[in-house]
Amino acid sequence: MHRTRVLAGHIVATPCAAQVAQEMAPTGKLRVALNMRNELLVSGKSASGEPEGLAPSMGAAFAEKLGVPVEFVPYESADKLADDAKEDKWDVAMIGADPARAEFIDFTAPYCQIEATYAVPTTSGLRTCAEVDKAGVRIAGCEGAAYVLWLERNLKNATLEKIKGHDATYAHFKETAMEAVAGLRPKLKKDGAKRPGTRLLPGKFMAVEQAAATKKGREQGFKLLSEFIEEAKKSGKVKELMQKFKVEKATKFTALPNVVNVSKRNKVITLTKVKKRPKEKKDELIDGIRESCEQFSRLFLVSIENERNQFMQELRRRLRPGKLVCAKNKVMQTALGMSPESECQDNVHKIAEMINGHCALLFTSSTPEQVESTLASYRPSDFARSGSLATDTVVLPKGTDALASLPHSIEAHLRQLGLPTVLKEAKIHLLGDHTVCTAGKELSADAAQVLKLLGIKQAHFTLSIEAHWQKGGEFKDCSALED
Repeated sequence: MHRTRVLAGHIVATPCAAQVAQEMAPTGKLRVALNMRNELLVSGKSASGEPEGLAPSMGAAFAEKLGVPVEFVPYESADKLADDAKEDKWDVAMIGADPARAEFIDFTAPYCQIEATYAVPTTSGLRTCAEVDKAGVRIAGCEGAAYVLWLERNLKNATLEKIKGHDATYAHFKETAMEAVAGLRPKLKKDGAKRPGTRLLPGKFMAVEQAAATKKGREQGFKLLSEFIEEAKKSGKVKELMQKFKVEKATKFTALPNVVNVSKRNKVITLTKVKKRPKEKKDELIDGIRESCEQFSRLFLVSIENERNQFMQELRRRLRPGKLVCAKNKVMQTALGMSPESECQDNVHKIAEMINGHCALLFTSSTPEQVESTLASYRPSDFARSGSLATDTVVLPKGTDALASLPHSIEAHLRQLGLPTVLKEAKIHLLGDHTVCTAGKELSADAAQVLKLLGIKQAHFTLSIEAHWQKGGEFKDCSALED
């Protein structure tokens, strides 16, 4: 079957700043929602009664970027704040990213992380976070908190009791002699100082990723908000605010360091500051994969076709707060373990055994149906590269129509690419029908260039689920189910 495709010129309109401001602040003010109970992000109030802290400062800075005044919308709980995303009550929120909140909310990349752990009585035999999840253990948690949402998805044996309010949660834990209370490490440390008789367990069972968010459907505004967060991290603005409000030591700072332009001639090189060795980087990656196995309840092995950096970045954004890890197959296998004796989680070695070809590990707490839907909804097209298989047969007919969109100055280059062309009266003439590529056959470098010049995209970025593992040891081979 012969197909002729011609690239048509078109203009893409870029929204102006006023349009983005109207999208993000339709009332004329940027309504910034704040969880007033998170003392790390909202540290207090000014003399005029306005909220102060890392989150209010970030919200005010974004309002300034939009060129509109800021209006703070206080909430007494994160779950109420998230629920109001369905209503027209706020425009931007500073809140912990969680898949349970993602139905109506788009989250940016996190600008800081706060560790969540357990406090237990000093007489308790529990020594690690992993030991808490066993039969007979009762855990108190603040209803609606991001770490409690995580526990609801991941606890297998322990019993979770949800109480409204952080202070009430800790009081209930003490009064009813429960085995553990979950919370953010800085808050639990502060509560423990007030009420002796408890100790914090080392490490964490998860980390709450604090991010900026807006309601779904605000595409241009969300793009600007994401760029603002990245710039705030790169410029050192986030770190500066964390130091100002004395929260840096309480959180795991995820922002990039300040970038300072320094003349190479005047640059001071510290001899003790050297690049990490390959083995150190590999060990860090292995540790990160194992931590993700502990943090998330599900792991998917996905195969990748036609990988492109920009597509991978966008997919990672859509999969947040999940993590998509691409590494050498051997490294991923080592991290997971290739046998029951070496595996880092029960039965996860079966995933390691299936790692082959170009693939990645997706750590998430989303259901298989949600993951499949996300992957299926994002399959952008791009220009095929040399060596890939053509998906269509493309034949250019004799004459001037097929190459009419190309400038006449490119005619000599087209001849170099194998097209039988000639330049007449400032028009490129094709002297005969020319087959650029045949469906199912490998593309040559010349054919790939011709398709790109004509704007014909034959590569489709695709991630497919090959296998699925869930905490507790459940494993499913999905490759046999694919067509």
